[in-house]
Amino acid sequence: MDTKSKSRTISLSDTSLLITNAGGRCSYNDNKEYCNKVLSDGRVNLGERAHIIGVNGPRASILLNGNKNGYDNLIWLCRDHHKIIDHSENLDQYSVEVLGSRGQPALVQGAFKFKKFKGSASLIYC
Repeated sequence: MDTKSKSRTISLSDTSLLITNAGGRCSYNDNKEYCNKVLSDGRVNLGERAHIIGVNGPRASILLNGNKNGYDNLIWLCRDHHKIIDHSENLDQYSVEVLGSRGQPALVQGAFKFKKFKGSASLIYC
């Protein structure tokens, strides 16, 4: 088995982009229920980088044509919501399709909307 494929190493630039585009807040958005906990103040980060398609955990059996540790496969969440989306009883509710359409960068946070266009993120100010 290739151990590199199971690596959870996420680049600093992808982490910074993830936090910045989430406004430093939890990106949870389920049926217009927002978390909005402040998870970063520029000095301390309390959030967690959650994988849409897991490396070796939930949803890991799904193939991804790209980097599982890349920005397009990550969501910035608080610890509570990371546990919720990855809990075994919730995997149908938080499928790859759902997380990919509602997950970072597709989430609505504050006055910014993030949408995916062919694997890249575009920022739209509302």
